[in-house]
Formats: sequence, structure tokens, C-alpha cells
Amino acid sequence: MEHGYFFDSHRAINDVKAGVQLLSFDSPKTGKPYLWELNQNCQQSELLVSAEGSPFSTKDILKAKGFRWNAPKKVWQKRINTAQKDEIQEFFDSEIYNRPGCGRFAEIPPKDRFKSD
Repeated sequence: MEHGYFFDSHRAINDVKAGVQLLSFDSPKTGKPYLWELNQNCQQSELLVSAEGSPFSTKDILKAKGFRWNAPKKVWQKRINTAQKDEIQEFFDSEIYNRPGCGRFAEIPPKDRFKSD
């Protein structure tokens, strides 16, 4: 609707037409076609960041930063773009652990990005 296009949703052919129509537009943020952005983003790896052993008192800080509680693994986690690693490491060092080098970063290759954890 942001691009002035409306369609009747949840019908297979309408969903396909809407997807193709959307890919023909340019992103208002970058000015580049969505298809180009999709191609660029699908080639990037992501990292699964785990705040292992973080103090209970930091749960609200982690939640505010976008981390989610993984109950089976009992750890706060978040998926990030590889470009955000230094920012998150600095966040861990200064606000969560108060010492350098804590937290765990595991690469998620592009082919595994949409698999469930």
C-alpha cells in the first residue's frame, strides 16, 4: 500500500502478482530496486549471537536491544548482520559482562538463514 498498490490477499495468483509488482519498485530508503536489495541481502551471512552466562539482572537490557529468550537453550539470542558484530561485541563488553571478549557469535550461512533454530 505504501507504493499505491492494493490487491486481494490470500489467493495464490493475487499473492504472486503482488510479489512481482512489489519487486518492480525502488526502495524509498536506498533508491535501489527491491529485487537488487533482495539479491544483495540473500548473499550475506548472518550471525547468531548468544549472551551465554549473562547475569539475570541484564535481561531487560538484552530484551530492549532485540534479544529473545531461547528457553530450551536457556540463553538470550539474536540474529544480526555480520556488519553489526563489532557493535554487539562492544555492547556485551560494556553493558552485559563488563569485560572484553564474552558472548558467542556463530555464523549462519545464507543457505541456512531460513531454517528454524
